[in-house]
Amino acid sequence: MKQQIITAIAEVSNHASVHVTPESRLEDDLLMDSLHLAELQLQLEDDLEIELPDDKYTECKTVQDIIDLAGQQLAVH
Repeated sequence: MKQQIITAIAEVSNHASVHVTPESRLEDDLLMDSLHLAELQLQLEDDLEIELPDDKYTECKTVQDIIDLAGQQLAVH
């Protein structure tokens, strides 16, 4: 799941996967804006077949935050 999320983030942010690390900050390091983040949310929900609650998703600041949130949602299902 972690690599799948990193790959999706790399695609949406137009960065090579090797430059996307768990510590990468979505806005500051990967230059993702609200449109990128919304696109990523939809893609991850489709790919992982989960729902990422908007209130929790918008609090995500790093790649690891998204990995953790997705993990929590997978555990619920």
